Amino acid sequence: MDQEQQNLWSYATRVGAVAGIALLYIGAVGMLAVFSGRELVRDLVGLGQVLLVTPAFVAGLMIAQKAKSAN
Repeated sequence: MDQEQQNLWSYATRVGAVAGIALLYIGAVGMLAVFSGRELVRDLVGLGQVLLVTPAFVAGLMIAQKAKSAN
């Protein structure tokens, strides 16, 4: 494994850990429970679901951007 790929994996691990901590914080503070009743799209998507997906989505975007600039 070359140095550039190792740095990318290290970056992905750090970003994933931060996203996981952010998700745990959102759950611990109670935002998921409060916002689960609010609907963004009627009978399809709730705000609680969006809060669950957002940290992972942002982390994926950050990692993909770093991987693209590395190549």
